[in-house]
Amino acid sequence: MKRTNKHNTHKKIYISLISISLFMMSFLYLFYFKDNFSVFNDQNKPEKKITDYTINVHFLEKEKKLYGKESINFFNNYNKPLNKLVFHLYAKGFNNKDTAPSIDQDFENSSTDSLGNIKIKSVHIDNKSINFTTNNQILKISLTPLLKPRKNLKIDIDFELKIPNGRDKLGYFNDQYSITNWYPILSIFDEKTGTWDENSFYKIGESNHSSISNYCINLTVPKNMIVVSSGKTISETPNNETKKLNIICSKSRDFVLFMSPYYKKISKKINNTTINSYYLEYNKESEINKDKKGFILCPKYISQRLLSLCMNSFKYFNEKFGSYNYTELNIVESYLTGGAMEYPQVIQMGNYTRIPIRNYSLNEWLDTENLICPLWIDEAIVHETAHQWWYSMVGNNEFKEPFLDESLAEFSTRMFFKKNYQNITRKKAIPALTKENFLTSPPISSSVNHFNNWRDYSQIIYNKGALLLESLTEDLGEEKVFTILNEYFYEHKYKIATIKDFLDIVEKNSNKKIRKKLDLILK
Repeated sequence: MKRTNKHNTHKKIYISLISISLFMMSFLYLFYFKDNFSVFNDQNKPEKKITDYTINVHFLEKEKKLYGKESINFFNNYNKPLNKLVFHLYAKGFNNKDTAPSIDQDFENSSTDSLGNIKIKSVHIDNKSINFTTNNQILKISLTPLLKPRKNLKIDIDFELKIPNGRDKLGYFNDQYSITNWYPILSIFDEKTGTWDENSFYKIGESNHSSISNYCINLTVPKNMIVVSSGKTISETPNNETKKLNIICSKSRDFVLFMSPYYKKISKKINNTTINSYYLEYNKESEINKDKKGFILCPKYISQRLLSLCMNSFKYFNEKFGSYNYTELNIVESYLTGGAMEYPQVIQMGNYTRIPIRNYSLNEWLDTENLICPLWIDEAIVHETAHQWWYSMVGNNEFKEPFLDESLAEFSTRMFFKKNYQNITRKKAIPALTKENFLTSPPISSSVNHFNNWRDYSQIIYNKGALLLESLTEDLGEEKVFTILNEYFYEHKYKIATIKDFLDIVEKNSNKKIRKKLDLILK
C-alpha cells in the first residue's frame, strides 16, 4: 500500500511537470512565432469555411515559364449539391491578340512568340485522375458523385504558364516579371440561378471575381531574384543556383507576385502594417538626374514620393472606412503601360524613368505635404490604395458591377485630395462630366462588356460614378456618407457585395427618397 501511494505520488508529480512543460512550450511558440503567423490574426473571421490553395511553383527564367502543382481544399458552403467545379484561367486571354486584356499595349503588332498561355496538364480528385475540359478561359471538372453541402474535396491541378513578353499586367520586360491572374482560380457559384460564373477576362476594365481564400505558396526561383508578393514570406531557403520561398497569404481574394534581380526597397511602418516601396535600380544613381526634356532618371525618388502618398492616404482610409487587416502592403515598379493596378496587398505601378519634374527642385518635388507639382502618379497611388478597401477586403463582381470598386475608389481618392490638398482637387486631379454627358451616357451600373474602349469606361465608371457619390455627399453631408461607407465595409468585409447591398445601407442611413434617386441615376 505504501509503495502504491508513493508510486501514485510520483505519477502525479510527473504528470504535473509534463503539463507545465507543455504550457511553457505553447507559450514560447506563440511568443516567438506570432510575428510570422500574425497574418492569420483577425477577430472578424468569415462565417463560412474558406478555400485553401497550396501551390508549388518553379520559375524557369530561360524558358519564361512557371510550372505549378496546385492543391485546392474546397468546402461546399453552398446549400446545393454540386455536379461540377469551375475554375477561371484568366491567363489564357493572353494567347490571342484579340482577347489579351491589355490596358495600353498594342498586341496587333506583337509576334506570336510574345503571347502567353496557361495549359492544364492533369487534374486529380482524391488522388484519382479526372477528365476535364478547357474552353474560353474556363476549366470545368465534372464531379461524380455530387459534392453535397458541408462536404469538402481535394483537387490537384498540374499546370504550365507561358509568360507573355510585354508591358502589361501579366508579362516580362527588361528582367522584370509581373505574374498576375496566373493560376487556376475557383469561380463563384450563383445559388439563385444554379450556374457558375464563366465570364472571360474582358479587354476593358477588370473582370476578377473570386472569394476570399488562404494561400500557401512554395516558390522556387533563381537565387538572385527579388520577389514581391501578396502575403508574407515566412522562409527563404537557398539551394545551389536557386532558392525556395515559403509565402503565406491568409484571407486574400487573389495571389500575385513580381520579380526582378534589380529590385530595391524603402519601407515605413504605420500602425501594424509595413508599407514597402520597390523600385528598379539597374544603375545606381546617387543624385537626381534629368534628361534634356526634364524627365527624372532616378526611380528611388519616385518610389519615395509614392511611399509618402500611400502612407498618408492609408492613414486616412484606415480612419474613415475601417482597419486594414494585413501586416504588409507593397508598392512595386513594373513596366505596366497605361496606368496602375490593384491586387491584394500589392499595388502595381508603371515604369518610373519617364516621370517629369522639369523646373522643380528635388525638395519641391519630394514635398508631399504641399504637393506643389501634382502628377498623375499621385492620383494613381491614392486610387490603388483605396482599392485595398474596395476590392481587396470588400469584394464585388468586377465584371458585372465595376461601380462598386472603381467608383468607390475614385470617390475615396477625391475625398482624400479634398481633405489634404485643396490646391489640386477636382479640376486638376479628376476631370468632371458635363450635364449632357451625365444624362445621355450608359448607366453607371453597366457591366464591363458594355464598353468598347477605355475612354468611355473611364468616363462612366470612374468619373460619373464618383460624381454620383459626390451628389450623395451634398444630400447627406460628409459625416453621414463616411458612416455609410464604414458600415458597408464592416458588413461586407471578406464577402462579395452587390450594388443592392450598398443601396440597402444607404437607405438604412437616409431614406427611401435618397434610395430612389440613386436607383434612377445608376440605371
